[in-house]
Amino acid sequence: MYFKFLIAAILTLSLAQAQNCPAGTYGTNSSSCTNCPANTSSVSSSNTTQQSCTPCQANYVSLAGGLCVPCADNYQSTQGSNCAACPTNFYSIGGQNCLPCPNGVTSVSGYGCGVDPKQGLNAKILTSLAILLIFLIYIVQ
Repeated sequence: MYFKFLIAAILTLSLAQAQNCPAGTYGTNSSSCTNCPANTSSVSSSNTTQQSCTPCQANYVSLAGGLCVPCADNYQSTQGSNCAACPTNFYSIGGQNCLPCPNGVTSVSGYGCGVDPKQGLNAKILTSLAILLIFLIYIVQ
């Protein structure tokens, strides 16, 4: 009986050590994975050393231990760096390279062309207040 337990324990331990670390990390087994540095990532099938962590492609970023994800609209990055707001009078879609706004249209850094961040914030506040007011009227009735 003890022999069967010992064999089962050895098999379980060897299977646990044979498992790969998840994407975004590296190591020789799943019990000792290390996060890839920020703005790098790895594929789970071949990530045994830190060299397995490759820089995110242009306009993609990652947190330490995370997967590479695209920058937000109106932001961009160079390969392996943080997303930064497009400069004034530039925009981007899907975190791609910043492009100039069309003639006669302006933007504020980090916002799309023709978007006034103050008006956008005021509209969000008014919408939130309206929803709150409707909710309160509903509860009082």
